[in-house]
Amino acid sequence: MVGGAFSAALNDSREVWQAANAVEVKGSADVLVTSVWGPSIDPVDAIGSPLGAAHHALVTRAGSHLEAPLAREGGVLIAFHPLRNRFSNRRQSSAADFFAKVLPVTTDPAEIAADFQPSSVDDEWYLDLYRKNFADHPLRVYQQWYELASASSRFSDVIWVGGDRRVAALLGHRAATTYADALEIASGTVGMHPSITMLRGPGLALGDVR
Repeated sequence: MVGGAFSAALNDSREVWQAANAVEVKGSADVLVTSVWGPSIDPVDAIGSPLGAAHHALVTRAGSHLEAPLAREGGVLIAFHPLRNRFSNRRQSSAADFFAKVLPVTTDPAEIAADFQPSSVDDEWYLDLYRKNFADHPLRVYQQWYELASASSRFSDVIWVGGDRRVAALLGHRAATTYADALEIASGTVGMHPSITMLRGPGLALGDVR
């Protein structure tokens, strides 16, 4: 427990959290491997939507590090998830429409922000679901995608083991049947003997890359 003035307590709590969760890692790897499961993706669905899974893998897990990243620039991310094309009917209505109607047209954040975001965030149906049915605000999926696109751009490939191929392609990623297949796909970029960092379990580790 920490206390005191807000700024001091904030800094102290960050240091406590960092000390408890930091895991020392030797160098930024060529390949980062992660599982994608649990309530942190979706509080009511451990599998979640493909957008939630991708955000968890690329932003939450791959982005949990101190100064140096867990995987080098231009490396490969391999994630384990089925990437099923399913969304909660009401709670994720705006995300489902984004996935079905926006991504097939463009994945470019600038185009999406200019051509699709304004009408979506003013849509009365989405806003009514947000106000009365505990749905996500329509802006959430756009912010989620912008973060996803930025995180994806650091990798030469994002490969989903066991993932639906059509869904992976819609995200701009690739799919593999097995882990061995994923490593074979990755070898075109990182070679046959890459350095690999694997994030195990559902918890969030803070990578201290040295």
